[in-house]
Amino acid sequence: YLYLVTAAHVAKEMGPTSKATLAGANDTPQTLPIGDLCGTPSPRWVQHSSADVAVIVLTPSQQTIQQYLQKRFLPLEVFRSADAAPARETQLTVIGFPKGLGVKDRFSPLTLQTLPASGFLTLKRFDTGIETEFFLLQNPATAGYSGAPVVDVSRYVMGAVTTTGGGTRVYGLIHGNIKDDAGGNLAAVVPARFIVETLRLATKR
Repeated sequence: YLYLVTAAHVAKEMGPTSKATLAGANDTPQTLPIGDLCGTPSPRWVQHSSADVAVIVLTPSQQTIQQYLQKRFLPLEVFRSADAAPARETQLTVIGFPKGLGVKDRFSPLTLQTLPASGFLTLKRFDTGIETEFFLLQNPATAGYSGAPVVDVSRYVMGAVTTTGGGTRVYGLIHGNIKDDAGGNLAAVVPARFIVETLRLATKR
């Protein structure tokens, strides 16, 4: 199976005319209707019962796979479905397109490097008010990062030395920001185990 994963509050805004943008040759953006990837003009999202995660099963044609989708998916094994949040010293990278940057003239995702700021916390979702688990990042997420993956790429550069860890791990996706009256801002991350649970739910349907 192939899946598209995002935040549920993002999926709610998508309809039959929504489109996905992929990198083409020479970083030229390639835009496809979501319906072309799903094999239906009215895609049905599967949502987690409490977490801000939505998944849709993709059933693209072989032509679409060969032309657009080769080497664009992550295996399930990279989703870190753990009982604990990433260690505080884990360098994490958020990959996305805040404010729609990086999908017009050139395909160029924006990255934000940060560190975990908490373990798992029970907080209310900003969109529904449902209590669920998150962990926080030291930096805020710019508008448009919702649904973006939070990744440990296991690659560290110190001077002229580059070291690689145990392989890429996805620790979750961006939900939004936790704000206070003093101007504080921390990104809230949906833990990857909720992504895995939603993928399994989608597989059963």
